[in-house]
Amino acid sequence: MAMAATPEATPAAKATRQDLEPSPALGIVEREPKRFERRKLRILITDGVDAKLLKALTSAALKGKAWASLSH
Repeated sequence: MAMAATPEATPAAKATRQDLEPSPALGIVEREPKRFERRKLRILITDGVDAKLLKALTSAALKGKAWASLSH
């Protein structure tokens, strides 16, 4: 479902604060796992997908002890 035009952004009720220190508890990058083990990789494919590339990607996920799930 496409929109004919993107609406204008609504002005912020308050200005964004710039005086706060970053929070380690809220940082996604700092808390990400160091390994891909036990994670799920969802691969979105379309018609004409390169079978060799898909096999290599799923094999790499399995080798790293992760799951690979395909979506069309």
